[in-house]
Amino acid sequence: PYNSGLDFGTGDLSIMFWFKTPSGSVPTECLLHRGDGGTGTWGSGKIIQIEFNSTNLAAFLAESAFSSFDTVAITGTQAATGQWMHYTLIRRGTFVGAYLNGELKASTSSSRNLSNTSAKTWIGERPNSSRPATTSSLALFRMSASAPSDEQIKKIYNDEKHLYQENAKATL
Repeated sequence: PYNSGLDFGTGDLSIMFWFKTPSGSVPTECLLHRGDGGTGTWGSGKIIQIEFNSTNLAAFLAESAFSSFDTVAITGTQAATGQWMHYTLIRRGTFVGAYLNGELKASTSSSRNLSNTSAKTWIGERPNSSRPATTSSLALFRMSASAPSDEQIKKIYNDEKHLYQENAKATL
């Protein structure tokens, strides 16, 4: 449902999660979509979307129905490895960065206003139901109106990576 804490406006933001896809090919799957579209539509407001698009792991900060957007993409072959990977998208000021396993892989700039008072958040799908995350595994989604530093992103990755090793044992 709608969450006013995810109306980032033109301010800082971060989105972090762990994912695993089959190795050998880049899927066509939406991992996160925040927008006001209903089933079968994109809607009329601002959109944040992160997806595998058969070539890249791409993040979009977009206007209504993707009429214009800023995007930052990591090549799919870096991300679709069959192993658990940590993804972070940040916007700090106008800097937008995409990180994989604590390392900056791609960047762009955006001052796009991302507030959408009708937006819903979809994890593992988008409202037009065209790219369900049927082969990817997802875990530990976090969204925030703050952007961690490069050092903090690296530390988060290093602290959490032990949870995703085979036969991991952890206490929370």
